Amino acid sequence: MTTQMDIGDILLLKDRVYNTIKTQIMMGRYKPGDKLNIVDIAAHMNISCAPVREALSMLSRDGLVNLPPHKKPVVTEPNAEDWSVSMEIRQMLEPYSARLSAPNVPKEDIEEVRREQLRVLADPDDAEAYIDSDMALHRLLYEYAESALLGEVLSMVKTYNLRVRYVIERALADAPEERRAVRIASTREHIAILDALERRDPDLACNAVYEHITSCISREAKYHRCE
Repeated sequence: MTTQMDIGDILLLKDRVYNTIKTQIMMGRYKPGDKLNIVDIAAHMNISCAPVREALSMLSRDGLVNLPPHKKPVVTEPNAEDWSVSMEIRQMLEPYSARLSAPNVPKEDIEEVRREQLRVLADPDDAEAYIDSDMALHRLLYEYAESALLGEVLSMVKTYNLRVRYVIERALADAPEERRAVRIASTREHIAILDALERRDPDLACNAVYEHITSCISREAKYHRCE
């Protein structure tokens, strides 16, 4: 019989499994088309199958996994149409999120995220620092907009875009100078957004985010090669 404690444990495990599998997909350890074996994942993490199924259901809602009936879950393939739609959603909603966030973001949070951006400028070859700084900046916009619905939608869309980011990173593996230029340009745009947030200027923050997303579309379209 499942107890209340058992249910609580499953919920905690579900989130841990979700984050683990999502990270592996984002980093390319699970590639598009890979089949995910629930029993193997559960055994590897030394847990039951229930939280793995819950986590895969969450990943399916994120668009990262397909759950065909009576078959193994499959890692989805990014495609050009979904990428285009996701960027259009970001271009519409992230500036609005910035407008809502501008009066609310604490100065200490802005300074912490600014330090992450400066680390990237100091060493643009550090891929992990670059991805972390990107997520930290956008997390500010979602968290302090104080809208759970807006945050949930944008987080899901951003997750999809990160998969494209890793495709681009792989495409630039043999072009280090170009890769550095992309990271530096994006990071400088992040700093402009932080400057607007620090001034608590909703219009300036909105415009800075819109310009950043527009630049991202231009940069990513050059390397996006999804079929």
